[in-house]
Amino acid sequence: GPFRWAALSGDPADIAATDKAILELFPDNERLRKWITMAGERVAFQGLPARICWLGYGERHLAGLKFNEMVASGELKAPIV
Repeated sequence: GPFRWAALSGDPADIAATDKAILELFPDNERLRKWITMAGERVAFQGLPARICWLGYGERHLAGLKFNEMVASGELKAPIV
């Protein structure tokens, strides 16, 4: 289903980092790769930087865990919601 997230830091670099993480988590999902790449190039942020993509139930769980790890390690400047 749809999986949405926003960078509370307000820094687009945090979304770029999560985009990279999503592509690394699901390297065989070509549709996801196309979408994330296109969104990074063409979708302008309004307000807090955010992203949406389509992930399966188990995939959303893995993405959430990865984002939590990135926040805890300091790779992201602030939490992702």
